[in-house]
Amino acid sequence: MKYSVIFVVLLGLLSSEPMTKFIHGQQKFLGPPAKLAPRVQKNVYRSFLSTVALALITLRISQELFRQRNAARTVRGNLTIVSSFIYLL
Repeated sequence: MKYSVIFVVLLGLLSSEPMTKFIHGQQKFLGPPAKLAPRVQKNVYRSFLSTVALALITLRISQELFRQRNAARTVRGNLTIVSSFIYLL
């Protein structure tokens, strides 16, 4: 879980507007968002937070689906064992 949170934060940082412009070479990196205009700064923070939130929600849903799948296997396995035991009786 710890590594997935680190991955999500890095993904959010890389997808922020100044970083993507820096990666694609459209302009030089302007440094921290505090040096940007307030409106642009707000948009950068909003896009970063929405990316992180979306990634965390996706991570949580995938973990829940994985748990349900494992639980279904366990229930299926237990039913097979019980039905085999009843058949033997």
